[in-house]
Amino acid sequence: MIELTYKIYSPYPKSINDLQFQYGIPVKNLSYQLEIPEYYDFKTQSKGYYYIPLKKSSKNGRIGTSTRFLINVLSFDQTNIPALRDDEPFTGSISNYRGGVSFELSSTNFLSIGGGVNYYTTTWEDVSRQIYKTSSFGDEIDKENYYKDDLTPVLAQTKSDVEKVYAVFNL
Repeated sequence: MIELTYKIYSPYPKSINDLQFQYGIPVKNLSYQLEIPEYYDFKTQSKGYYYIPLKKSSKNGRIGTSTRFLINVLSFDQTNIPALRDDEPFTGSISNYRGGVSFELSSTNFLSIGGGVNYYTTTWEDVSRQIYKTSSFGDEIDKENYYKDDLTPVLAQTKSDVEKVYAVFNL
């Protein structure tokens, strides 16, 4: 039996390394705990096929004598996690199948201590809205009668809807 306990204090507050739940050997007991100051909001994304439920709690923190803040505590605890060997056949990359979780910084909010709010990720609706505003994409979609000059002479020679379909397809 191997037991490891360690703490990581990162000088890079905007990134959290992915957590891996499965290894090439079975895991008897796994316990991850992350403490994130309230000023940072991370989105979590499960990876692989082995899922461990996220438990959330909070505690108080302090900087100096006057600045108090909330610490969000994220915990992943599980026992008897099965191994996922590196020699599984027919897999391009076994790391795509290992259970784990990744973190993406969504926003920072320092308003309570005199700073500002910054957003780092967007929703699909925001992405769509941004694409439609660009001149190289959105303007093309708004155009009407795009093929009018090409279709007018071809459709003038047709009489039925079936002939129109064939003519447009051949064009």
